[in-house]
Amino acid sequence: MFTGALASGDPALAPLIRPARSDRDLLYFHKSAGGAAYRDYVDHDQRLATTLKGITEQPATAQAARRVLERIFKPAFVQRVVDGAFSSVASDVDAARGVYNLYAIAPSLSAEMPDHRALPMERYIALRDAAWFGYLSDAEDFYEKGPGFADSDITYRMAGVLLDDFFRRAEAKRAGTSALGAELRFTHAEEIIPLAALMGLPGSTVAATPDRPYTYADNPWRGASVSPFKPGCRPVSRSSVFYDLDELECCFGRAR
Repeated sequence: MFTGALASGDPALAPLIRPARSDRDLLYFHKSAGGAAYRDYVDHDQRLATTLKGITEQPATAQAARRVLERIFKPAFVQRVVDGAFSSVASDVDAARGVYNLYAIAPSLSAEMPDHRALPMERYIALRDAAWFGYLSDAEDFYEKGPGFADSDITYRMAGVLLDDFFRRAEAKRAGTSALGAELRFTHAEEIIPLAALMGLPGSTVAATPDRPYTYADNPWRGASVSPFKPGCRPVSRSSVFYDLDELECCFGRAR
């Protein structure tokens, strides 16, 4: 889709675009052999489970869940959900999270929901409750993909394979051993968030200690904004978003 739009905007690029390919080790490293320790951490680490449970089970979560569900269902029905009357719904919190997840992705569903602006999701979830469930989602991503615990790099160490490849491709171009004009990669939060933490990008440098869980009040990490460049790297000119390769190698400790 991206390359098609690129070529339609500039037809001269069409013969230069190579077929898309997938690379599991680079763009799905959390699922590759190199991500085995990470998967074990997500599935079995007791400290992780205890921390996320403590964050989720705050009174504010149950209160927000009830408010969300009562915008859709009658109070008596919501109480049955709270009481666990339905085997298809794990809890009232899970049900409310489902509503929030739809709220979060609705802006990207223009094809599936062409009339979503005429029926805004705010009808089903108040902004304060959306903000709370957004925090819970950020907390999960912070501990499972981002800076995580201060004494561990398990969530982002495996992203080194992608960072290494970035430099390898750029160095090959500089050396004249690659004819590629650009290599564009498309992936998901499971790779972008760990890469940001590994690179020490703004907002991804502060980890949490076990006795002080992640909160918006004392940590700058936000899943929606993990994308700027590392401080200390000097762009080619003031306010530019481009960097010389020598500067990047020095900034990331790869200078020879």
